[in-house]
Amino acid sequence: MAVKVKGAHVSLSGTLLVAMMVSGCGSVKDMRDSLIKAPETYEEPAATPSGQDVEVTRAAAPSGNKSLEKIEVYGGNRSQIIETLISRRSLISNGSAFDQVARAVLASDARTAESELRAARLRARSEQFNWLPKIGPNISLSSLGDFVASLVVEQVIFDNGRKKAERDYAAHDVEAAAVGLSQDTNARVGTALSLYITAERARHEKRVAQSAHKRMSHFVNIIQQRVDGGVSNMADLRVAESKLHELDAEIARATEAELTAVAELAAMAQKPMSGVSGMGSLASVSVEGRTPLSVLMARAEGERKVAEAQIQRAAMLPGVTAGGTVGEDSQIGINVSGEGLVGVGTGAALNAVEASKDAARRGVRQAEEDNSRIVNRLHQRRAALRRQEAESKVLVADARKTYELFHDQFKNSGRPIMDVVSIFENAIRLERDSVRLKYELSAIEVEMASMYGNLVNGGDV
Repeated sequence: MAVKVKGAHVSLSGTLLVAMMVSGCGSVKDMRDSLIKAPETYEEPAATPSGQDVEVTRAAAPSGNKSLEKIEVYGGNRSQIIETLISRRSLISNGSAFDQVARAVLASDARTAESELRAARLRARSEQFNWLPKIGPNISLSSLGDFVASLVVEQVIFDNGRKKAERDYAAHDVEAAAVGLSQDTNARVGTALSLYITAERARHEKRVAQSAHKRMSHFVNIIQQRVDGGVSNMADLRVAESKLHELDAEIARATEAELTAVAELAAMAQKPMSGVSGMGSLASVSVEGRTPLSVLMARAEGERKVAEAQIQRAAMLPGVTAGGTVGEDSQIGINVSGEGLVGVGTGAALNAVEASKDAARRGVRQAEEDNSRIVNRLHQRRAALRRQEAESKVLVADARKTYELFHDQFKNSGRPIMDVVSIFENAIRLERDSVRLKYELSAIEVEMASMYGNLVNGGDV
């Protein structure tokens, strides 16, 4: 096929032939293997599920969208970071209250990070063939009033590794976007579960307060009768009534906390969640040797910064290109040039680029240190809560036995009623503490699972 413009005749087939001859590329296999592929710097073992390149769609449920598995395979392998994300498994039991909450909030997720991942994938796809010749039209008006058309062909022969760095940058950009999507998805589920745990804790505390209110009202009635009969004084009645009012305030506070958490959760799920009740549980999985999502993000961003620094370095040095125009007067030649001129400060600029690479690597180590500190704190906090919860259960059981003993002695006229009220108030306080520890422990476990990306199956993200 040919394009003919007045005064010019250009052969496209000849142009492509010249371009491929100039490019000096190797075999088709070499071309394929040169496509972008992230370096395998992450060594966590992971399965390798198959992936397909299809369009990204909005999820109708957690299991209905698999954006990570749709990431293309370049050079025959995904990067280790992507494989690690896909291998993550949810610790939420199927059909549990936690599972119902997770599915509801994921079905209504706008998934902004998914759009960012899709954009990164498209950018990476555009960089796959950046080593191929570039062709563009060139149309000019001759002195005789005729249009002269030709094609400009340019092929990079040596660029100080810039094209490869651009492919690496695009690949690491996809990795960072994929980790960001996993972080956002797990954080959304973690926030929803935290709200649900807050609502369940408020419900439990309200039940405890309502039960105590009923018993305290009974004591107030007894003291009122004793005051009317001249057995007790008004001071005892005022103390008992103040404790009853405190329980009224506790019921109101728990009710408000429940309504607030349920309203926030309904806003996230975009539907009422009042029908979900009961506590779920997370499977106990050791995190030894596993890497938090924030560290994976730091690694992907660090490698991306290194690639960016390599691009900057290559831009400062001269490269070799072959090209020219193809038309009636074809001209093909070799050109040695660079984007910038070499000056006295070029050496310092190159050293600054190398320093930026070192800063990126140090940033990864700093992120690993910071996350290790946070993880150790959460581990210690979880262990402390488990110990305190076990101790609290024993204390609550002892307090109930003591209350029953004092109550029996009161009925047998051997114990003042205010002693019974005091023991009963202590038992209620210990029970509230036990409730608080139970739900704090669940919140800590959800937070840790979110950090490691274990609230949603990686293949379903």
